[in-house]
Amino acid sequence: MKKFITTACLAGFTAGGLSAALVEVTADITSDTTWTASNEYILTDIIFVKDNATLTIEPGTIVRGEPRSSGASFDPGTLVVTRSGQLDADGTPNAPIIFTTALLDSDGDGQYSDESFDYSTAIDYSTEISGGAVFLDDDPAGSPLSPGFGYVTTPGDSTHVGVDEYRGLWGGIIVLGNAPTSIGAISGNKVVATTKNPRADLDDVFEGFIEGLDPNDIASNDGVYGGTNPNDSSGTIRYVSIRHGGTNIAADNEINGLTMGGVGAGTLIEFVEVYCNDDDGFEWFGGTVNTRFLVSLFNNDDSFDIDEGFQGLGQFWFSLQLDDGSNGDHGGEHDGTDGNFSSVDLGSVNGTTISGTGDAGLGIPVAYPTIYNATYVNSPSGDNMLKFDDSFGCDYFNSVFVGSPDVLVNVTSDAQGRVDVADCDFVSNSLFYNIDGNTGALPNADLADYSPLQTILVANSNLFDGTNPFATLTNSAVRSSVDPRATASASGSVTLEPTTATFFVPAGYIGAFNPFESSLWTDTWSVFSTISI
Repeated sequence: MKKFITTACLAGFTAGGLSAALVEVTADITSDTTWTASNEYILTDIIFVKDNATLTIEPGTIVRGEPRSSGASFDPGTLVVTRSGQLDADGTPNAPIIFTTALLDSDGDGQYSDESFDYSTAIDYSTEISGGAVFLDDDPAGSPLSPGFGYVTTPGDSTHVGVDEYRGLWGGIIVLGNAPTSIGAISGNKVVATTKNPRADLDDVFEGFIEGLDPNDIASNDGVYGGTNPNDSSGTIRYVSIRHGGTNIAADNEINGLTMGGVGAGTLIEFVEVYCNDDDGFEWFGGTVNTRFLVSLFNNDDSFDIDEGFQGLGQFWFSLQLDDGSNGDHGGEHDGTDGNFSSVDLGSVNGTTISGTGDAGLGIPVAYPTIYNATYVNSPSGDNMLKFDDSFGCDYFNSVFVGSPDVLVNVTSDAQGRVDVADCDFVSNSLFYNIDGNTGALPNADLADYSPLQTILVANSNLFDGTNPFATLTNSAVRSSVDPRATASASGSVTLEPTTATFFVPAGYIGAFNPFESSLWTDTWSVFSTISI
């Protein structure tokens, strides 16, 4: 793996019409550090923020991650905020913080399949750029890179004119905190090792080693997440766009655009976009962090992935998957634990006592996120809109779900326990359209593949409307005149669920965007704003 002792500041250059200095980040961040908008920063390897250090990133800063080296080296530019580190990435609507690839295009033709740069060695970027090379994503602030070279614009057409997809071109962002998870497997009154928690010293029921980091580094504490502080803070991530990541940083294991392991409710995460990632857009491994205004745009796998007892709140989540016939999976893939339903303590859920939980009274958190005002537009080539597994339970309220090749919710046998005890609303006060190709009133067979969940969905008075809830947006037309707002008439036809927690913003409409306002909260700072109305 490529490691350097110092951080190198290279000569000034001109990219996208802006003069900046390139700064190679080559070593872990172990003391308070500020990155400024007058520079562009290149992550040359997996960089850890640790030892009680705070990394502050100023509004308007561009951070680039190198692609992984050739061969078996899992060393792409990646930012990992450890449990002992903090990230203060606080952009603004007019000066977002952008994470993208440092991949070089030698001749500026917009393709990279014929490039010969060796990222396992130090690259003199200033020399390459003065010699005619450019960054593949040369001007991310002014002219975002497209989903992929040669992508056709005919809805549903999987034919690519070119060969390159602009995904997996660096790592991503991983944030690790001290909030509880349900990673622990219980045997008697002891925590036992699992494939994701193989270290004997990680004997806290809430601790694990984060998915995605190299298993050869398992001895390091830099990848440990989870703990006993639900109010833990990892800092601030606001007005941040994360683009073209998701390459492997371990064998056969891509990472997400934004990975959150045991992140606590003291962390501020809002106005964050993940664009064209090779794996999931966002993934939570336990934790309690609350999030608002999230965009998962044209990602290759799931838009929002939840695991290991996540209990946070969410509002204004927007998923739009690419209609190219090949990319995109679930809008939400949601797992409660790493084990079966019987390993979870449900004794405190709705005051119901459930015997035989098998967790020895250790109080493993039960997955129970509450999400208001989601808009999910699924790829017609993807999977079910939602997947519930491993004792997952949730509340989706006042939301819009459009396009699913099969049932709305795929419920596996491990998740049936939560349905059986009916301790969640699951999906309520929401609108569904074009599920399993059905644009009229949806029959029970289109709702869920587990009949008790069908009953719960129907009992909670979800709307099954035969009218497209969008004026110019469906999952078969996503490239021009995109308006993600459900129509006012669609919002008016749904009985809204009132918000309770103070975190939630009162919203008199369904979905992630207000149909009564001309502006969108994605305006100016996101890639989506370049394709919206």
